[in-house]
Amino acid sequence: MTADEVFILAREAFRKMAAQKGTSFRFTYDQIWDFLPPGTDVLSSQRPGAQRRLLRDGFLRKTGSMRNAATQARAGNLAPEYTFGTAIADTELPDLDSTEVQSIKGLKESMEKAVNIRDELDQRIAHVRKLIERSEKAK
Repeated sequence: MTADEVFILAREAFRKMAAQKGTSFRFTYDQIWDFLPPGTDVLSSQRPGAQRRLLRDGFLRKTGSMRNAATQARAGNLAPEYTFGTAIADTELPDLDSTEVQSIKGLKESMEKAVNIRDELDQRIAHVRKLIERSEKAK
């Protein structure tokens, strides 16, 4: 099976999973293979290439969380959690809980403070340069 054929199967499995589970469903990558057409299988060695392409093409998006893998072969192993990307889901961002929103607001405030400090330092450096130029001209 070619890489393009694996991608097409994975893409169709994603669409089927989204239709059955809803676009807010969160999952591990190994769960998509349960949505292949009956009688179809993809070798495990061919699956990572499809995963990279699904991420790149917006079908798949990491949530930042980890969860146990779903298949028996990988049961108990932690794996990244995913949700549907913008190629399938209509939303640009997943729903964020209040903790995530507060973390983002905190990061935004910290970045704004850092920018303000940098601007203030730039102004002070410019002022010192002018003082140095004046003192050199006075010599």
